[in-house]
Amino acid sequence: MNMMTTIPANLTMSSREIAEKTRKRHDNVMRDVRAMLIALHGGGGLLSFEDTYTNPQNGQSYPIFNLPKRECLILVSGYSVELRAAIIDRWQELEAQQAPRIPTHVEALRLARRQPNSAAGCKLSDPPMIFSTIHQRHTYRHTAHDDRE
Repeated sequence: MNMMTTIPANLTMSSREIAEKTRKRHDNVMRDVRAMLIALHGGGGLLSFEDTYTNPQNGQSYPIFNLPKRECLILVSGYSVELRAAIIDRWQELEAQQAPRIPTHVEALRLARRQPNSAAGCKLSDPPMIFSTIHQRHTYRHTAHDDRE
């Protein structure tokens, strides 16, 4: 079974978080991001990823970049293995937070009890159609066998 994970388009990592995770100075990360974005998207590409961060302590605004996964991984591909690993681990956390949780078997049964059934008028207490069909076949075979005796 081939399952693909869909990443929401708005899922990004800020240059501040990249600096924190890689233990690099933010101004150095910003320099690397600018160079990468210009190489990838030309000078106009910077605008697509620019944002501002307002420091809660002093109220000042600072430029940052919000990078989607592709650009983030391209950026850190030039960093050391340990730094790449920190960013990849963080992306896995972000994606796990976005992934739908699959209910357990018990949770699924509880949800099914609360849901109205289809127009067929079945109740949760009714045997599933497959069991009804198997029961009819078994009864038919049993009756046919009794008739031959």
